[in-house]
Amino acid sequence: MLKTIVAVSPELTQFVDALNLPLNTSQYRHATQIADGLVTTQGSKTLSALYRHIVGDPCPKSAADTFREAPWKADDIRTSLRRHLIQTAFEQAETQGENKQVFLSLDDSLTAKDNGSRRLQAVDWHVDHTQSWPDHATYTKGAVYVLLRLTLGNVSFTVDMVPYLRAKTVRQLNKARTKDERLTFHTKIQIARAMLEAAKPFIPDGYDVYLLCDSWYAAASLIGWCREQDWHVICRLKSNRSLDDVQVRQHHQRHKHRPYTRVRVRAADEKRARTYLVRSLTGKLSKLPEDVRVFISQRHSGDSYTKRKNHPRI
Repeated sequence: MLKTIVAVSPELTQFVDALNLPLNTSQYRHATQIADGLVTTQGSKTLSALYRHIVGDPCPKSAADTFREAPWKADDIRTSLRRHLIQTAFEQAETQGENKQVFLSLDDSLTAKDNGSRRLQAVDWHVDHTQSWPDHATYTKGAVYVLLRLTLGNVSFTVDMVPYLRAKTVRQLNKARTKDERLTFHTKIQIARAMLEAAKPFIPDGYDVYLLCDSWYAAASLIGWCREQDWHVICRLKSNRSLDDVQVRQHHQRHKHRPYTRVRVRAADEKRARTYLVRSLTGKLSKLPEDVRVFISQRHSGDSYTKRKNHPRI
């Protein structure tokens, strides 16, 4: 096959150098070659497939040894990477004269694998929400990651990515581990909280921070922690959440007689726009001391699928 990688990208080597990893010459070469191959090649991403694209026919077994006998820990790399990306985002934003608003987006992603995958520790069966229906859950074999993305004006980076392991997966992996090497199960909310806590020290003072997330992460504990940091929260809300001890769906029915406010929302490409019918409510969510504002929206008066978003009032 035609070789497509003659030399590693200089920009990539500068990025890896900024992480200050404890690598010897051989380990550094393999780490940068693999990273370059992951970014530039198409198709299979196994080590053997990646190394078939590199001029000089380097040995994929040596690359495997680099990771098997790696002199670093995942948390060490994650810490260096997080610090470098956040600091770079603010440096670029300052040169562009962007405003003082920082948006942190929380979400999770399922990376599908072949059903026969057995040796990848993070791979297990997970509910695939994109393929599931309200009354029917569809399962896909793969790895799930919780992602934290930082957006500052026109600058946007995924600054943290942590794998999520089911409690059953953690128990199975711990059977083959010594006591000192055993894993601890963490919920997605706990992972998200840890990611936000780790990112907070690198966000300069004087910026308004907004957390964006879907209903899965709209937990009172996470929202409450953000408010303690004087951060704002914009999130989707499940219809069974209680606002002033009344479920949001019941508020929607009770206010049917009230007129809607028509809101025109443009798509990101500025070419399309859609009109929503919106109502605004104010009250207290369970376990949160502050009032929140809830927006109930639907596309037309007969639309039974409503969208609800909330943020703590300032």
